[in-house]
Amino acid sequence: MQTELKTSWNKALLKIIAFCGLISLTSVSCSSLPDLTESPKIKYKSLRFAKGNNTVFDTMFLTLDFEDGNGDLGLSANETTGNFVLLKPDGSINENHYNIMVRPFIKAKGAPNFAEKILCPTPPCPNNFNGRYPRLLFDGIEKPLQGEIVYNFVSSNFGYDNLGITDSVIRFEVFIRDRMLNRSNTITTDTVLIK
Repeated sequence: MQTELKTSWNKALLKIIAFCGLISLTSVSCSSLPDLTESPKIKYKSLRFAKGNNTVFDTMFLTLDFEDGNGDLGLSANETTGNFVLLKPDGSINENHYNIMVRPFIKAKGAPNFAEKILCPTPPCPNNFNGRYPRLLFDGIEKPLQGEIVYNFVSSNFGYDNLGITDSVIRFEVFIRDRMLNRSNTITTDTVLIK
């Protein structure tokens, strides 16, 4: 998975390689930001599908705008204990390990409605397309942030008949979490036809 964050902060561009992939940050100066809530907010911008081949997986490119009043967004790659541990004591997946949650919904050819589709139901990827983006700190301080997240997620499953989704339409419901586990609003993407 690849995530790219764009925010402008004192007109600087910072690129970070993270556990999930590539993140680039550019942010709006703190002094120009309006009053923002401490819970993150997101707004859908776009969804694009790139068909893979024998050597490259299919990829979805999801773009969101975000804002957060106290800037407590992102997780460091080594934050895998406490609230951010991957597995709970009972062996189930801790959803708080991830800070971007992506749920796929499929409308099969000829079907009247969308239905949630689990494309990868067994470990190691029971949470499908959920992921993590890195810590967003400037000068070591959490500050109000506005910007853009470009989240790329790949799958060998999008275009294969064995899952019964070829010639189907797919869309996603997405939300993010901050470090205090405050959940953003949930957005629904446009649809993409899987061929």
